[in-house]
Amino acid sequence: MLQTIPGEHYLISNEQAEYVSKIWESNGVPTYAIYDENGNLSYKSVGLNPMELSEALQKALGE
Repeated sequence: MLQTIPGEHYLISNEQAEYVSKIWESNGVPTYAIYDENGNLSYKSVGLNPMELSEALQKALGE
């Protein structure tokens, strides 16, 4: 199924997934995060919600 989804996809081990979960404070895939120019988190979403992500990107860009 991944072949039908555009973009780059990586298979990671359970150990890598646990590490990523800790540093990004996430408990699911996909996790989307938007950081401002100062490195502050301005948006975070766990799960697939492309409309919400699009709206958050537009807001972060001041559009």
